[in-house]
Amino acid sequence: MERRLRAMEENLRCASPDNSTLTQGSYPPNKVKRDEMTSQRVDICMISATATSQFHLRRMADEQLSETKKYVVDNLHKDFIAPSNAPYSASILFAKKPDGGLRF
Repeated sequence: MERRLRAMEENLRCASPDNSTLTQGSYPPNKVKRDEMTSQRVDICMISATATSQFHLRRMADEQLSETKKYVVDNLHKDFIAPSNAPYSASILFAKKPDGGLRF
């Protein structure tokens, strides 16, 4: 058990910007300006040496594509999100709302 806790602590230490153990009080506040957020460097240690998987993008329905574009443009203008040059991305999952709309 102690060995597992040490391994988990090591993984947290690898993920923290200053290589110190994360504590509850060390998390950033919910509303952080983008300049403060992007100035911090975070290293992520891979647990296993397996290769990452790559999949082709799936085609979206017109309704889903328009909702996605609206969401992205709206949140870009509000500065909630920023453009990224990351080599990887995640798929978007939609669920139908009871009123017929789409939920991300």
